[in-house]
Amino acid sequence: ILTSFIRQVPLEMEEAAHAGLVRGYLLYHGETPAAYAYCKASGRSLTYELLGHDPAFQQLSPGSVLLYHILQDLFEQESFEYFDFGGGEAGYKAFFCTGSVRCADVYYFRRTVTNAAMLLLHDALGRFSDGVVRILDAAHVKDRVKKLLRSKCPKS
Repeated sequence: ILTSFIRQVPLEMEEAAHAGLVRGYLLYHGETPAAYAYCKASGRSLTYELLGHDPAFQQLSPGSVLLYHILQDLFEQESFEYFDFGGGEAGYKAFFCTGSVRCADVYYFRRTVTNAAMLLLHDALGRFSDGVVRILDAAHVKDRVKKLLRSKCPKS
């Protein structure tokens, strides 16, 4: 999976790298790529855009190891004032962050019955998902269930 991503870097990513608009990081375990991160630059900020790891190295926490190296590089280079982990929640974000900013994606839709129904359905599914997460968290099994579900996802 990881090797095929590395071999198929789109031309626009290469051009952005040459222009200094992105940074790419690879972590190897011996000769084998174990984790990657693709970050976009915007002014004094560098933002995680794409990241991942080879599941074969899961026990070694390659994403965390790579993040340590990225942060070390950023401190040494002093090219960026901020490192943005991007949206969403993750344990590593809470662990490494020194602050946060609330953000939102805003979408505008025409007022139609179909759009209203889709928005209501989306809201209901979101509330259902949040409820399931709270129940799993209260039962202290959320992390195990997430790990189980991720192990069942097809590898592409």
